[in-house]
Amino acid sequence: MEYFKSVLISKLKLDESVVNKWCNKIEKKYNERPYHNLQMLAVKMNVIKEDFSEDDSLSNSLIIASIFQYFHYDVKESKNEENCEEFQRFVEETNIENNELVDRILQMLRDDSESEVISISIFKDLDLVVLGLPTEEYNKYTKGLKEEFSSNDESYKRDRLKMLKTLLTIPYIYSTPKIRDRFESTARQNIKMEIDNLEA
Repeated sequence: MEYFKSVLISKLKLDESVVNKWCNKIEKKYNERPYHNLQMLAVKMNVIKEDFSEDDSLSNSLIIASIFQYFHYDVKESKNEENCEEFQRFVEETNIENNELVDRILQMLRDDSESEVISISIFKDLDLVVLGLPTEEYNKYTKGLKEEFSSNDESYKRDRLKMLKTLLTIPYIYSTPKIRDRFESTARQNIKMEIDNLEA
């Protein structure tokens, strides 16, 4: 959250008291969940900082969109519209006047699956970065994810296996070269390991 806060205050010049209010609100939301939580956000923030910080316009939009992507979350249904509305409340309260930035973030949050805009491709790849983490961190991720779907273990296992096997059939898990170069190989190893564990 510190990176998020510093971007809002230092780069976007937003009011610190309003930013702090929103950071507290965001932390409370994300602390409620075993996987879609602050640790997941920290992974994404680190990748943005390390690989995309040279472009302020791109990195700022990725950071803010990542924060609001799972602000409201339900394993059973999409919360894209609610998250767009929450982001728009954030824009109003913080007085962000950069319309291009706001439009780009809304486009990301609406999950335009057909879009080939590079920022949206990166945003989608960030959501899959967790697949390419070191094995110990990956195992923590799968444990937390399973807890969020704990109501039906067999349904979770079936759907998870289907998704993992599909990922292995496509040429590249990640569409953007920077993320692919860092995470593709490890992601495929982790996926194969998880498939073996689920089928054991």
